[in-house]
Amino acid sequence: MDPTHVTTNLTTAALLSYRPWRGRLGGPWRGTLAVARLGLAGLVRRKLVWALYVFSLLIFFSFFFGQYLLVWAGSQVGEQNVRMGGFMRIAPKDLVKNLRDDLKLNGSGETFRNLFWYEGSILVVTLALVGAQLIGNDFRHRSLPFYLSKPLSGRHYVAGKCLAVAAVVAAMTMLPALLLYVEYGLLDSWEYFWEARRSLFGILGYGLLLCGMMSLLLVAVTSWVQKTVPLVMVWSGLFVMAPAVGQSLASLTSRPRYRLIDLWDCAYIVGNAMLGTKVDNQPPAWAAATVIAIVCTLCVAMLYTRIRAVEVV
Repeated sequence: MDPTHVTTNLTTAALLSYRPWRGRLGGPWRGTLAVARLGLAGLVRRKLVWALYVFSLLIFFSFFFGQYLLVWAGSQVGEQNVRMGGFMRIAPKDLVKNLRDDLKLNGSGETFRNLFWYEGSILVVTLALVGAQLIGNDFRHRSLPFYLSKPLSGRHYVAGKCLAVAAVVAAMTMLPALLLYVEYGLLDSWEYFWEARRSLFGILGYGLLLCGMMSLLLVAVTSWVQKTVPLVMVWSGLFVMAPAVGQSLASLTSRPRYRLIDLWDCAYIVGNAMLGTKVDNQPPAWAAATVIAIVCTLCVAMLYTRIRAVEVV
């Protein structure tokens, strides 16, 4: 037998044989980060996701440059009229009043509250469209047993998917609000960062509340409704029909508690309490927080039932 042939066979066998992992082994919770990373990697390749994110940035830039406009108008208060854009004239006092008092671009908690509210419309649409891509495909194409066949349990998988959704929510709500907070402090004075510390904690609290609530809700709903069209219909019922019904009942009966049907309004009420702002004709913050806690508990129960039904060979 040719010695060269024997050596080649031995080399091939060595390459195909089991080679143990020589690196440092980590716990199963490191797999949670891998699940989140893979989910986000699939989302960033979608042009539609980037288009919706650009729309959310337009809302942020309207606040961002609106504060610059407020500072410029404040420096021109002594003038009777000033030219804007080369084709119109406006009184600086009226412009300052509109920006600071009417639009609330004054760096107070109402500024960040309005930003969260306006960003919410784009966020709800984005989550409705990416939910099927992020979670639904794992159930439709039966790839979930692949995750669970690893040294991972259902809670690690759910935590990874919730972490990916939370990253999307934070990028569209909490991160722009923090940038707006920093911008206003740099434009106003360094004392603003200390005087408005309530707003900073409110932004973080409001943002984390949305991250937790929306991620659990999306993962739970998508685990049962995997396809895009049914998911959009269910999502529309939660964030379009339910708010309309709640607002109509509250107006007809003069009882604000019917607004608790709207989950986004519940988060809005709790967020106002965190930011230290007041809202009229709204239920108390403790009632809204109770509704959110109940919904999150139901989502956890739904996920527990759904994950346990998956067979792993």
